[in-house]
Amino acid sequence: MRAEGDVRLVLLRINPAYGVSGDRLTMAGRSRQIGIDETIALNAPTTVADHPHVDIIGLQIYTGTRILDADVIVQNTERALDLADQVAERLGIDVRMVDLGGGIGLAYFEGEADPDEATFVSGINLATRKFRAKHPAATIAMEPGRYLVGKAGTCVLRVRYVKESRGDRYAITDGGSNLNMVAIGLGTYVKRNFPTVLLSADRPLDGKWSVTGPLLTPTDVLTKQAEMPALRPGDLVGILRMGAYGPTTSIAYMNGQRYPAEILVLNGTAHLVRARDTPEDLLRKQILVDFDHGQEIDIRPAVAETLGRDASTLGEDSRLTDDLHVDSLSMVELVARLEDQFKFAADPEALTPNDFATVGSLTAYVRSRLHDR
Repeated sequence: MRAEGDVRLVLLRINPAYGVSGDRLTMAGRSRQIGIDETIALNAPTTVADHPHVDIIGLQIYTGTRILDADVIVQNTERALDLADQVAERLGIDVRMVDLGGGIGLAYFEGEADPDEATFVSGINLATRKFRAKHPAATIAMEPGRYLVGKAGTCVLRVRYVKESRGDRYAITDGGSNLNMVAIGLGTYVKRNFPTVLLSADRPLDGKWSVTGPLLTPTDVLTKQAEMPALRPGDLVGILRMGAYGPTTSIAYMNGQRYPAEILVLNGTAHLVRARDTPEDLLRKQILVDFDHGQEIDIRPAVAETLGRDASTLGEDSRLTDDLHVDSLSMVELVARLEDQFKFAADPEALTPNDFATVGSLTAYVRSRLHDR
């Protein structure tokens, strides 16, 4: 008998033995750290009945991604469902779900075109109907995230300044690979340009320009020697089709850069859906250390203990009197705790109201007393 709560719902990720045509990132037909090889699954010495603490409800088969040929998308779907049927029969799986992964491509570069939607939709529907005739309880899932949202996103950059180097013209912007690593050609052998346009003005094409970010690395080139209008400081440049794999795949904090703001335009109205990081955001989780004495300066535990609060809710900018409501008696108790923890003596004559303004200002006072010891 299986005790309720002891059973985990599981999808087996199967890596097909066959290769996939037309994809830009292959997950099938080769060794991968993710998933179970088809040959291992089909030759497993056990079945699902031998594993009472898991309920294997189906399979995930992710063959590849960014496939632009609609016929290939359909063929890969058919082969994946055939493999799911074989593995389910071999392992005794009561199939309630098959996740076909992603794969539907989006055209980014010159010479590419989006796959014909009518062709792959009708082909996928036909393949899934055939599969469900044999496995009627199965839900067929796909992960077409890039195809659904890629066209909706534009990476907007402001030109800081322009320059010429050995005949090449550059527009250096306020964002680069730190917020759009995909655009510089991550994981590709040949750098190709995503569609890039001038958003803030209507000017004729003026020759070749490279649009770069502000990072101190020559690889921080988003668009390389593309036909563009003349670019000027203050211009807004847009890199199109960036709705997928933007900041979350990028080195957002390189060279002290920060995560960008994200704007959703809905029915013509712009909404801020993620605020741009501030310098304080970069420093908030850092722990200051007094290197002269080898002591970590973090007064939040003492403040939390004095007030009966959770230390994780306290920030450097938490105001002791206004936010935390520390009264004069609690302040005396807090100073005594700090003296005991950091082994210093407070000078009542030198203490000022500014020292007790925030957690950060009181931390600075403690640090100054340690340096004066």
